[in-house]
Amino acid sequence: MGKSTLLKLLAWRKIPVPKNIDVLLVEREVIGDDKTALEAVVSANEELVKLRQEVVFLQNSSSVAGEKDNDDNYDGDEAGEKLAELYDKLQVMGSDAAEAKASKILAGLGFTKDMQGRAT
Repeated sequence: MGKSTLLKLLAWRKIPVPKNIDVLLVEREVIGDDKTALEAVVSANEELVKLRQEVVFLQNSSSVAGEKDNDDNYDGDEAGEKLAELYDKLQVMGSDAAEAKASKILAGLGFTKDMQGRAT
């Protein structure tokens, strides 16, 4: 009893932990599917996934906007501004290093490169 509470207190540093130790808490279970272990860890960052999906949506809708007039599509200027804003947010979040960071986390848990590429 109390394991989750203890882990949360450690992650929130309410219980003293040396500053040189990184504490990461994943509060959800992963349901096995075709996603690799690496993809599963990256997808745990819901904000990152949401921003990446929005970028793809905007890129697709702006390429279709010239062919089709649809209220769901941004006009060229709006899409460009929104994309620039999203790219800035992704850069601040360290999106380019997300997979490398996830790989490092998995390696710290004993996952080999081969294991990281297997389906969950």
